[in-house]
Amino acid sequence: MPVVRMRQSMLRLPEPEVSELSATLKVLSDKNRLRIMALLMRGELCVCEIFTALELPQNLISHHLAVLRQEGLLNDRHDPHDARVIYYSVDPQVVNELRAKLLSFLDLSQLDPSPAQCVYGETDEKQPSSGGTHKKGEVTTHDL
Repeated sequence: MPVVRMRQSMLRLPEPEVSELSATLKVLSDKNRLRIMALLMRGELCVCEIFTALELPQNLISHHLAVLRQEGLLNDRHDPHDARVIYYSVDPQVVNELRAKLLSFLDLSQLDPSPAQCVYGETDEKQPSSGGTHKKGEVTTHDL
């Protein structure tokens, strides 16, 4: 098998970081959680302020806040005068780390502008196949 020299831009994030970033982005992929984060990026709010601003049921907001908190994106604190009131805020350190990872991952200065070359076209090695289940030149979703 030919030795494939990977471009440096393809080796930036080690697998644990990719998995961690993927999990965080999955949490943030919910539009309501993203809306909550957008509100909290402006400052600390209590649950009642969040569900009023977003016009969503309190139990749904509480669920999304719990998911965001479990992911480590949020801090919470109880009101010293009324323990039933909980205030939420973004964890600045975690948000800064997430921002740095995203900027590193999406850093266009790392983009290699040179055209890619298929290593299979330059060797005597057999090209990967789909198992011979379709005609030559035919592309299937298995090939993509």
